[in-house]
Amino acid sequence: MSSTRRQRHRILIVDDDVDVIEPFKEYFSRQGYAVETADSLSTASRAAQKILPSLVLAGTQLPDAPGIELLKWLRARPRTAHVPVMFIASVEEAGIQHDILAAGADDFIVKPFDVDIVGLRVRNAIARTERDGLTEPRTRLPTGRLLQEQVQRLARMDGWAKLEISINDFVAFRERYDFIAADDVLVFTANLLVEVSQEMGDENDFIGHRDGENFVLITNREAGPQVAEQAILRFNKEVRKFYSFVDRERGYIVVESTKGSTLAAPLMTLNVKVQQAAKE
Repeated sequence: MSSTRRQRHRILIVDDDVDVIEPFKEYFSRQGYAVETADSLSTASRAAQKILPSLVLAGTQLPDAPGIELLKWLRARPRTAHVPVMFIASVEEAGIQHDILAAGADDFIVKPFDVDIVGLRVRNAIARTERDGLTEPRTRLPTGRLLQEQVQRLARMDGWAKLEISINDFVAFRERYDFIAADDVLVFTANLLVEVSQEMGDENDFIGHRDGENFVLITNREAGPQVAEQAILRFNKEVRKFYSFVDRERGYIVVESTKGSTLAAPLMTLNVKVQQAAKE
């Protein structure tokens, strides 16, 4: 995993021992990851909903609950169910390894350990979710099988709203500004959807990256139209920062057609189609 790819990944470190948090924070920051920290189950759950980490590295005992409760909390929610969770334990806590791994943890590391080996395990766990098609490498959102499972789950539920989201004129932007800038727009869109969902939806919302410039957001029936409206308003305003001053001022970009002529393409906007469950 290159350092550029790592910059798109966030690691959430959960422990109340600064002697654990600080070395890991320094190490993973040097490796190019974005690092967030939390010192309890309550702060970790809020952070996980907000930042959607690529991986959680946690202690087995937190001030307000056993670490396994954090694992259960993450696994029980659509937005974080796929996130790899690794535990750091003392020698005295090694006896709970079976229970934690049986509950769905991805790894269990007993002190003392080599921080470089832990780093390799973290890198491999994140890469595995991408290799297995569970998360989209650029946006870190669930994709493929995970997305399909959530959509199929709707058939057995009431009170939902599904938002099919796409970016209008994204291809023209990519042709004009290059693939790196286009990837930045996808990351921006994913983060915006997470923020809007957190503000107007609830903790059971699901956000997936279907493919290319297409996303899916599942929320409760009542919040669906408001989430859609807010996402459109924010995207259409904030996406302008990805354009040059000249393109922003004139309100369109100039791209070359396949025949060599030039075409005017509008600035990107967000398109959202809302499907709501029928009322009982």
